[in-house]
Amino acid sequence: MRLVATFVAAFALSVAVAATSFAADYSFRTIADGSDTLFLGQCPAINNLGAVAFAASEVDPETSDSEDKILRGSGGALTTIADESDGFTSISGNPSINDFGAVGFDANPAGPDAELIARGSGGPLTEIARAGNAQRFDSFTADVSLNNLGRVAFTGELNADGDEGLFEGSGGPVATRYLASTSDFAGSISPP
Repeated sequence: MRLVATFVAAFALSVAVAATSFAADYSFRTIADGSDTLFLGQCPAINNLGAVAFAASEVDPETSDSEDKILRGSGGALTTIADESDGFTSISGNPSINDFGAVGFDANPAGPDAELIARGSGGPLTEIARAGNAQRFDSFTADVSLNNLGRVAFTGELNADGDEGLFEGSGGPVATRYLASTSDFAGSISPP
């Protein structure tokens, strides 16, 4: 009987503790509001400090021209990481943000090349990799992953033989982490 009473008391205590944990208050902070002139991207990224990076498109109400951007914010003024004035015709995909506020992203550069993966913090951008006819890569996925060391992981397809793989770079030589032709992976250019 004493064992049953102890079990019942322990069960009641665990239910009470669980009930109080569900009653916790939560607060939310608005990072950005979409509007008639600012359209927010689909998949924002958040770091461990609460900073959020996201794609957006800003429309000029007089001309209806739009400009793609990558923005970062944490509840105050937004920081522009990149926009089309940085030499892009469009900025696509979902960005990645590290704990230092650096943001990695995929964009379409002006000129002959098809895609560019870059990293930035609100100043000059660092080119990670480029895809195009005269480049090592034919194409990338639109999503990247950025770590706290500034290294950007991305998947892509090589120009030479169409092999697919996972690659990593920080602004210098790009390292191959695996190729579909020489690994157990089937070969997909899905996001890292």
